Formats: sequence, C-alpha cells, structure tokens
Amino acid sequence: MSILFPVLTPYAGSFCAAAGEPLRGTTVTHERGGEVAYLIGATSHRASRLAVLVPLGLPRAQVDAALRASLNGALPGLGSAPDALEPMAHLLRFCASNGEAGDLLGVQVVQGRVKLTLTPFTVQSQRLVAGLEPGARGQLLTLLGTHDGHTTYPA
Repeated sequence: MSILFPVLTPYAGSFCAAAGEPLRGTTVTHERGGEVAYLIGATSHRASRLAVLVPLGLPRAQVDAALRASLNGALPGLGSAPDALEPMAHLLRFCASNGEAGDLLGVQVVQGRVKLTLTPFTVQSQRLVAGLEPGARGQLLTLLGTHDGHTTYPA
C-alpha cells in the first residue's frame, strides 16, 4: 500500500519551501500579534502553508527513517526520541483517512491548536501529483543516504 504523503507547495508569502519537498511536520510562529501555523519541509526545514497529497511508493519504515534523519538534521538527537514521529504519524493518518491524491493540505491555528484541513483536488493540483512524486521520493531517499531506492532499511 502506497503512503499518501503531503508534499510542500510554495505560495506567495511562504518561507520559500522548495516545490515537491516532503513534509516533516508543523510549527506555529508568532507574526503580527497572532499565531500562524506552517508545514515544515524535511530537507530544507523551510515552510509553506500548503501541501499536495502524493502517493509515495516507499515502505513506511523508509519514510520513518528519513523523517528521523530530517529531525536529527534540524536538531541533533530529536529524531531519536521514542515519540519523535508521533505528530507526523497523526498527520499521515489524517491524510490517509480523509484525503485523496491531489487534495491540498492546509494548516492553521484555531484556539491555540494546529488544525489540519483538506481541500478536494482540482484539475491543477491533480496534475501536480505525477511531477512531485519523484522529487519527494528522491529527497527522502537522499535523507537515507541512497538515491536509487534499492537499499533496504529495517522495519
């Protein structure tokens, strides 16, 4: 079963997350007197407020290992914590339960909590899926130290 994975899409006013960057998690910042939620990229650690859901042909063990490597790259030791991936696991469950390929994932702060929203795919977002999948997959494999996808990682 392919993982339905959120892949960042830049928008006007974003912190320049690269198109096709796999998601690492969410964060909340304080801007102009209010709280703003962002989706954080796994490779650049930069942000966007939108992501498109892409079926990712990697086993969950590889995805988790890549996300741990990303967390450790941002803050050494963070990815090694036993519950480090729980926020991302929650996000992936939300996407799998409620979304389809091409749907847009958004994030906002509501009453002090991060709220995820899904907007049904459009013709434009559906067209993005095929082009974004190889880049997201490649970036996750790079985090694991392989570009060819043939290396096997333990579950």
